[in-house]
Amino acid sequence: MRKIVQNNIERIDNHRQWLFWVFASIFFLFSALYVYFVNTTTLNGVRWREAEGKSEALSARMASLETTYLSQKRKVTLTAAYTLGFEEARGVRFVTQKTLGVVSLNNEL
Repeated sequence: MRKIVQNNIERIDNHRQWLFWVFASIFFLFSALYVYFVNTTTLNGVRWREAEGKSEALSARMASLETTYLSQKRKVTLTAAYTLGFEEARGVRFVTQKTLGVVSLNNEL
């Protein structure tokens, strides 16, 4: 049993430098990934805050435009149209389309 343990210790001693670099590389990899993910999370939070600010500004602008539209819509009356030069339409004609059916009269389609 003692020989087995001693052989294992010698094997570890022989590979000590190799093991050090493997563990150092793994540590560096995980450290780099940690920094990357923390940085990405922080930047996404900042971008989210900026998007919320833009969204609020656009909502306020849209509310202002809706108010302006409704106030302008109330100003449109028949008398205002007459003063701007609009007239009543005379001789109104509507375009009609012949209906298509299974049975047609006079061979029309």
